[in-house]
Amino acid sequence: MSNKDRINEMINYYERRAPWHDQYMEYSGNEMMEKRLKPIVIKVVPYITKKNIIEIACGTGNWTQVLARRAKHVLAIDSSPKSLEIAKDKLQLSNRITLDIADAYNLENINDRYDVAFTSDFFSHIPKKMINCFFDSMKTVLRPGGQVIILEMSNKDYFLEKFDCYVDGNSDLINTRQLPDGSITEVVKNFYSENELRELLKNHSSDIIFHNFEELKRWLAIFRIK
Repeated sequence: MSNKDRINEMINYYERRAPWHDQYMEYSGNEMMEKRLKPIVIKVVPYITKKNIIEIACGTGNWTQVLARRAKHVLAIDSSPKSLEIAKDKLQLSNRITLDIADAYNLENINDRYDVAFTSDFFSHIPKKMINCFFDSMKTVLRPGGQVIILEMSNKDYFLEKFDCYVDGNSDLINTRQLPDGSITEVVKNFYSENELRELLKNHSSDIIFHNFEELKRWLAIFRIK
């Protein structure tokens, strides 16, 4: 399967998954989310306070709420109209939040420039051969010296145990997902150690700050994009 087809299949998957997404992610309200992820929030806050932020692949808006309470403004984008519809329903929308449909790999049509690009639980879904395209797209919406914040899962063993997984011809880890409606989709889910991430990003940044949150099964990378 081509990378384009993989990406389109994942977009369709998350569109269908949107009604169940918060349940799947065990989301029980923003207050509880912030409490559970407090160690991560503490590390992120200095980089987002009073900043103009573009949140890439915002999904149903769970992190959008965290960002918006500190930021000057957040443009939260996603490829799934249904996810954005759910986000709109539960977010306390104000002039500090804008929701919009956009392609993470093609952001050239976004006219404004942002201080920070933030993404959570999306980087692992990027096919490895599309990573340079993703960062090239990101550069078009960031101001010179703009910060990038990537939050990702590190629970590889869980995914290998829970899902049928294989490595495809592009070296991407593929796992099979089934939704409550019975539909089945293959999803890219790549996991990176700190060393692997630094090697992957060496052409995009030289000042990566990496935090590993072992108990939360997540890592956080913060850097200025070249």
